[in-house]
Amino acid sequence: MVFLTAAFAIGGVLKEAGIADVLFQRLAQLFPGSFSLGYAVLVLVIAMAMHMLLGSNVTTMSVVAPGLMAVGAGVVADEALLLLIYLGICGHFVLPFHYVLLLGEGDGCYTSRHMIRFGLPLTLVTLFYGLFVYMSWWRILGLL
Repeated sequence: MVFLTAAFAIGGVLKEAGIADVLFQRLAQLFPGSFSLGYAVLVLVIAMAMHMLLGSNVTTMSVVAPGLMAVGAGVVADEALLLLIYLGICGHFVLPFHYVLLLGEGDGCYTSRHMIRFGLPLTLVTLFYGLFVYMSWWRILGLL
């Protein structure tokens, strides 16, 4: 409970301090005016990059989801955009602190080197699945 409280608080502090607004105002200039493959790539890359910096899935979601949802309002269905953000944040990891797998490293079950060895290719797999598998499925469902 303490961790979740702290994770949500970090997102709230970044928002209240105006850091999140400044960041997403600048990022908004990078997005095309309509939804496309490039738009989806940008959403996934920003979500994964912010996850790399902030670490926790909860913290990253509390910062990135509202910011990218505001940027993408009216461009794409909210459900599809939120699912892309979720996939970018929760679907990948590179270092142990990015995921619950940190517990295994702390117990000596594996090292950070093992995490990086699997995490870097997983980033590419996440992009591939997000762009070609998930988006195809969402088109069938009528979200895109």
